Amino acid sequence: MSEAREAPYVTMQRMLGLDNVQLDPNRPYPPIMQPIIAAVRARGNVLAAIEGVVRGFGFSEFLFGSTAAHHPNSAKSAKPLSGITPVWALINAPLAWAQEYVNFGFIEVDPRVQGVIDSALPVYWDQSLQGSSENLDRFLQRASQYGIRSGVSYLIPSPDRFGCIAAYSSDRPFLDDVSKGLLMQHEASLLSFGTYCHELLVRQMVRRGARPLVPGVSFTQREREILRITAGGATNEDAAKSLRISERTVQAHMDTIRLKLKAATRSEALLLAERAGLIDFPK
Repeated sequence: MSEAREAPYVTMQRMLGLDNVQLDPNRPYPPIMQPIIAAVRARGNVLAAIEGVVRGFGFSEFLFGSTAAHHPNSAKSAKPLSGITPVWALINAPLAWAQEYVNFGFIEVDPRVQGVIDSALPVYWDQSLQGSSENLDRFLQRASQYGIRSGVSYLIPSPDRFGCIAAYSSDRPFLDDVSKGLLMQHEASLLSFGTYCHELLVRQMVRRGARPLVPGVSFTQREREILRITAGGATNEDAAKSLRISERTVQAHMDTIRLKLKAATRSEALLLAERAGLIDFPK
């Protein structure tokens, strides 16, 4: 690997905290994970090791993503959640593309993400999606500039309530029936590899507080307490008594919460916060 390619990897690896990954010494790992396990134990280049395996599948780019929201975007929501919920991503794409992805809110149209929202089946995508919508066309055009033109993505099972995916991309503009047939032969391995990478790497990133790709909305401790209490149906008076503060203070915090979530009403703020994984409504 060239020095020009190595430098961004080192930066990304440190930013994601991959230098501090801990492995269970008693757990067996499948052969496909051995290069990654070796890199972790040697405190080596984990991203390069993952890329080596991914290239063996015929892809050049990988994305293992995790978000607190079950659905990053949905017709059920009055507003997109891309600016509300944090999104963590383990990627080998250039940092410039990652920043552009965030700035333009591409998560809301990314076929790799949107395709697995309502289906557990693999999602195959390519440039034939051009013309579906203006925003999707913009994503396809910009992603293509970074060599991301087609691929396949999978929903990753997770014990967390987070939504997780594994996506593999290449610079081939179209996937014909022969290409899809070859990919289908490797579906089990691709899914297994993504699941292990998510469990061993991404979940540890989230737990250690690694910087998310999309920061999302942050709340103060007091705001979180008020969200938690009011999510159960408590009034401002109830929250004030529980927290031993004035109703006016509770209302001020609720106003700040609504502004952060860009919600018109208290009910909308609670709905958005719940859908973004920021609070849990009592069952």
